[in-house]
Amino acid sequence: MSEENWNHINYFTKEEFLCKCGECDRDTGVSFILVKILDRMRSDMGFAMRITSGFRCIKHPQARGGSSSHARGYAVDVGCDSSGQRFKLLEYVLKRGIFLRIGVAHDFLHFDIDDSEDKTDRVIWTY
Repeated sequence: MSEENWNHINYFTKEEFLCKCGECDRDTGVSFILVKILDRMRSDMGFAMRITSGFRCIKHPQARGGSSSHARGYAVDVGCDSSGQRFKLLEYVLKRGIFLRIGVAHDFLHFDIDDSEDKTDRVIWTY
């Protein structure tokens, strides 16, 4: 990802997607396609979207040996401050078919674009 690409991102910074393990050099291995999708989504939503987890390096405790969609750079977790906000985000992505892998937790939504053979698409799971 080149630095100049980030000049076209209006609502997020590169730092929001960095690994948070505290053990690595905080690489940004996140897919720029994913970032652009989220930036457009944020523009359409009209409210702030907080990235609670972006890229996860192999040292991250939840990277699962590199098989995690986060470790591949294809997933993010977006914080949800209310059930209404969670509904609006889910409604948006489901109507548009943007993400075919979605995780729902009480305080965040997992969105990913991982189309690897070992991943099932058209799924929604809970934590």
